[in-house]
Amino acid sequence: MTGIVLAKDIGQAGVSGANSKSEPASAIACARLNPKLAIVHDWCPSFRGGERVLAELCGLFPGADVFTLFDFLPADVKEQYFHDVTFYTSIANGMPFIRRYYRHLFFACPFLI
Repeated sequence: MTGIVLAKDIGQAGVSGANSKSEPASAIACARLNPKLAIVHDWCPSFRGGERVLAELCGLFPGADVFTLFDFLPADVKEQYFHDVTFYTSIANGMPFIRRYYRHLFFACPFLI
């Protein structure tokens, strides 16, 4: 599950001059106001479907930070697909042997955010 959160409200400032036929209003608003953007993803255990969508979103919104509970992506994948992207993880990401049992912590995920 991936979501996009704007750190400041765009409001009507970016929408007023938007041309709905050529570009979405939100893309124009982001370009005009250059807000800080955060992309929230549940976890990154490997580079599969959800992580590929995350990589595309990071490409659409350069400079966005990624917040995730667990990040197990290899360094070569991060270099290729997430260049200049900062990942912020939960404190549980540093627990010993977390790669083995992170799925069993599903009940605790709301408390780890």
